[in-house]
Amino acid sequence: MSIVVGLLALCLLFPSAAQAHDFEPERQLLVQVFPDRVDIMVEYLEAPGERSAMFSAQYLFGLGGGADEAFEELAKRAILPRMLDGLKFEVVGEQPRTNEPEVKIRHVDGRLMAAAMVTYDLPPLGEDERRTFAVHAADRSFLTTRTFIYGGEGLTRVDEPTGEDGAAAAEFFGLHRGQRWQAVFGQEKIE
Repeated sequence: MSIVVGLLALCLLFPSAAQAHDFEPERQLLVQVFPDRVDIMVEYLEAPGERSAMFSAQYLFGLGGGADEAFEELAKRAILPRMLDGLKFEVVGEQPRTNEPEVKIRHVDGRLMAAAMVTYDLPPLGEDERRTFAVHAADRSFLTTRTFIYGGEGLTRVDEPTGEDGAAAAEFFGLHRGQRWQAVFGQEKIE
């Protein structure tokens, strides 16, 4: 079980400190690159307000504290476009098998919180091979995204990850509309 799954549980248990009623939704992206897969998790938060209230009413979250199974499935499908809003993921030069995303939604005190996790299955990475992961926010994307990209199970960054503008990216950076960032990973050398 990866660190990303653990973070998913923590994010759903401990919502953001943002309590204001009128603010732009918040989004965070966590990516962990492994020798045989890439785990991607998107966290999304809307404060209490008309938009989150309409979503909750449409999918019956206000009745008895949660939605029934049928409405919950519909809500999961409906929230994904809001969460992803223009994000595109790529494992450069590879065609991963994408699993069905796992989506969790909570509506607490008027706040709409969601987390989605997906795994891209890949052929195992050879000892001297590299794997490049890229994320792009479309020009139309209105959400700035706090982004974390890091290696797992012996993979480390082997480049200075940069955006299209040539600026260096740390493991954590803000992804803004129209930006593309990538990072290259390889096996950790043991000497």
